[in-house]
Amino acid sequence: MRIVIVGGGPAGATTARYLAQFLGSGRLGKKDEVLLVNYTPSGGKPCGGGIKTSLFSQFQIPTDPIITYPMEGVIHFSKSSHFFNSEKGMTPFLIPSQQVEIALSQKLAIVERSAFDQLLRKLAIESGAKLIEGRVIKGRWEKGKFWIEVRRGEEREQIWGDILIGADGVNSTIRKKFLGERIPAITTYFTTLPIPIQNCHFHFEPIFSDRFYGWVFPNRHGGHFGATSISYLTRLVEYYSSLSILKPIKGYNIPRWNGKLLLQKGKLFFVGDGAGQVLPTTFEGIYYAIASGKLLAEAIITGEDYSTKWWKRFGRRFLFFKWLEKRLGGNFRYPILSLFRLKWYRNFVIQIWNKE
Repeated sequence: MRIVIVGGGPAGATTARYLAQFLGSGRLGKKDEVLLVNYTPSGGKPCGGGIKTSLFSQFQIPTDPIITYPMEGVIHFSKSSHFFNSEKGMTPFLIPSQQVEIALSQKLAIVERSAFDQLLRKLAIESGAKLIEGRVIKGRWEKGKFWIEVRRGEEREQIWGDILIGADGVNSTIRKKFLGERIPAITTYFTTLPIPIQNCHFHFEPIFSDRFYGWVFPNRHGGHFGATSISYLTRLVEYYSSLSILKPIKGYNIPRWNGKLLLQKGKLFFVGDGAGQVLPTTFEGIYYAIASGKLLAEAIITGEDYSTKWWKRFGRRFLFFKWLEKRLGGNFRYPILSLFRLKWYRNFVIQIWNKE
């Protein structure tokens, strides 16, 4: 048997790692193999790199030198009330009237995504997975086998597999080729500026966001700024500094989970962003990509139904945050956000978010 995983990010690399570990322990046949096909696009992603520190011990991932900023809290901004003019003579906009610092029950770590993803692929290779660098451009089902065509520069190679796993992100080629589906998504825009940032800042003010939020995270270059439109992003940068946005502004899609995407069809599986497994409201994806990858590996080895296993583990949490996301996108936005002033409510939301 050959298992082919397309996508070498957190979901794909983790799935490959645990499947290869089972192979090494004899729980798969000696002649079976796990192939990890990875393509790293240029331009980066809008990911701020925030993850729970417990993830490292839970999935036995080395922390040094991957963690760049350990934090014990985040800062939330909501409705605005006062005007001011920037020194650059930009359009006046509002200063947030409500700022709430939310203490987390466990530290939040900021990781540099390219280094973090490389580490996860390294762990998969060390466990016995075989890495193939290239981009999948075609796929088909023929005589009980999956076939994909991988392009590496001018070279093309056809690879077959008994089990195929789409872990290739929000623009999943595997989902398009084999199911004819696209993943619901929202386009976000981001940039990095040499501005020292100490905490994760979430902005819900109407000048910086509409249904969702704008964010500012620390990273090794200073501050990582992101929003759902270029105008929101520009205002966010102006609020923090007189610096101009670095050109070009980058854009990328983030999955919007709706509970309707197929996770499994026979021996075809999807995981991570390729399955839309990004937590609504917070848009947290790294933890769920890794956790879902391990769940998928276990399901394949034990013969359990992966979809049932995933819903049992994460379904109620995703449904709650989807309900919250819908309310934040309507007339209940600011009443709900104002509840964060109450300690019991902060603890309630953090407890649901923090559940392993």
